[in-house]
Amino acid sequence: MSLLKTSTVNFENVWQKMQPPLTSLVSGTPQTLTNEKWLEMYSGIYKICTNPGAPQAEMLFFRLRGLLVNHVEAILKELNEIDGEPEFLKHYCSSFEAFATGTSYISELFRYLVG
Repeated sequence: MSLLKTSTVNFENVWQKMQPPLTSLVSGTPQTLTNEKWLEMYSGIYKICTNPGAPQAEMLFFRLRGLLVNHVEAILKELNEIDGEPEFLKHYCSSFEAFATGTSYISELFRYLVG
């Protein structure tokens, strides 16, 4: 018997709880993610992806994709406003490092989905 069972889930409620920590992960300003919060996010992803009533896994993919695209576009806007090569490179490197680290954590949340 699995500890995680399929159940009907309200996508918007789960997404609203997950979006702030996901955003903070990719922005390099992570909130303190307690074990409880991490488990809540992991369980939310599981419930969304196993929800028998609706294609919510696809909705989750597009919401996460949108979050990542919006973040990268915001970085691009910031970079376009920077005058001077040293400042540009410093901001680019710090943004890239934060994004890469954050997305590696996010990929861990979805790891079990790829087998």
